[in-house]
Amino acid sequence: MPEQEVSRHIQRIFSCVSGNRGKDKQQIEAPIVTSWERSLQHYGIDPSEPNPVQVLTANELRDYTQPIERFLRIAKAGVQHLHRQVSDLGYSTLLCDANGVTVDWRGDERFSRHWKDAGLYLGAVWNEHQEGTCGVGTALIEQVPLTVHKGEHFRAKNSNLTCSCAPIISPVLPANPWGSSTFPPFIPLIPKKASISPCSWSCNPHI
Repeated sequence: MPEQEVSRHIQRIFSCVSGNRGKDKQQIEAPIVTSWERSLQHYGIDPSEPNPVQVLTANELRDYTQPIERFLRIAKAGVQHLHRQVSDLGYSTLLCDANGVTVDWRGDERFSRHWKDAGLYLGAVWNEHQEGTCGVGTALIEQVPLTVHKGEHFRAKNSNLTCSCAPIISPVLPANPWGSSTFPPFIPLIPKKASISPCSWSCNPHI
C-alpha cells in the first residue's frame, strides 16, 4: 500500500476511535469500531506495521491439530463444500481454532505463494492481539458471523483483503443461523465444554 494510503487508513482509524467519525459514521459497523479500539488501546498494535502474518511451522502446527484430529477429519467435507461455493470467486477458505490458528485450508495451489504471502494458508495465525481487527480474530471475540472488508482491517497491510467468517460456538443449535448447510454437521463434534471455537472463513485479496 502506498505511504499516502497508509496515512489515510491510520487517520481514519484514529478519527473513529476518538469519536470523530464524520462521513464514516453510518458506514462502519459498531463491532469494527470496537475492535479498532481494542487493537489500538488494549493491544497497542501499530496499524502501519508491515510485519507479515505469523505462519507456524509444521511442528508448531501439530500441537494445535493433534488434540482435534477427530473433529478435523469429519469437518474436512464441510470445509471442502464451503470452498466449492466460493473458489470460482478467487477465495481461499480457512478453518481456524479458538486461537485463530488455521488448522485447515483450501485454495488454488497454483497461487500458493500468493496465499502464503497474504497469510492465507495452513498454520497462519489470525487473532486480534496480533493482527488487530480481522475476520477470524474479531469473529471469535464478538462471537457472531461478520465480514471485514478491505480498509476495515486494522493493519494497513491487510486492507486489500475481504474476509467473511462465522464462528462455531455451540454444540447444540436448533437451526443454522448462517443459512448454510456447511456448519451443522460440525456442531455435535464440539465437546459441551469446548476448548475450541472453530471459525470457517473465506478470504479474497482481490475484491
